Amino acid sequence: MHKVVADKEWYKNQSINKGVSTHCPYASVDLCPRYYQSLSLLGSTGATKMDEKDDKKLLKKWKKSDLWPKIEEHATSMSTSDGKFRSASNYCPEVMYERFGVFAKSIASFPDAIDQAAMHDHLKKIHAPNNDARWLWNYVEPLHYTDCALYSILKGRVSLPVTIPWWREHLAKIVVGIVLTIVAAIIKLVFG
Repeated sequence: MHKVVADKEWYKNQSINKGVSTHCPYASVDLCPRYYQSLSLLGSTGATKMDEKDDKKLLKKWKKSDLWPKIEEHATSMSTSDGKFRSASNYCPEVMYERFGVFAKSIASFPDAIDQAAMHDHLKKIHAPNNDARWLWNYVEPLHYTDCALYSILKGRVSLPVTIPWWREHLAKIVVGIVLTIVAAIIKLVFG
């Protein structure tokens, strides 16, 4: 078994090593269908549900997109048994962290208390750190957003909105105003 950290420090270091921003620039329900699907499903885990009207509007939008999963195995999904959370698959790692505390594509809970106790005994024997995700999860598939299948597609297609400083938008007007003020002052000095 390998060490599974996938915590905030791991994610930050992955981003630094890859020379990218700490969090995914497409982590928005309007920019990424996986982020939308992941967030939409969180309501069934006990988290706050998305507004129903917004959810329906976004579902309609993304179902028309060529980025929407064509087969169920590619879709974001969650399973429960007897009303208890069991697993989540194909999640956005940004959403996964917000809800489950691990940056991962997929996670699964322990089948029962016996399996959980056996894992805890193993982790104690190997002196696993407290941030090892196996203390909480039976299975974890860590994922940095740059390794998400949709990231490279979105990066090639989507131009992120650029925030332009207020002064740049009005720079030409400012320069013209300054020039006119200077010219008026010179004319006043020369012609009195």
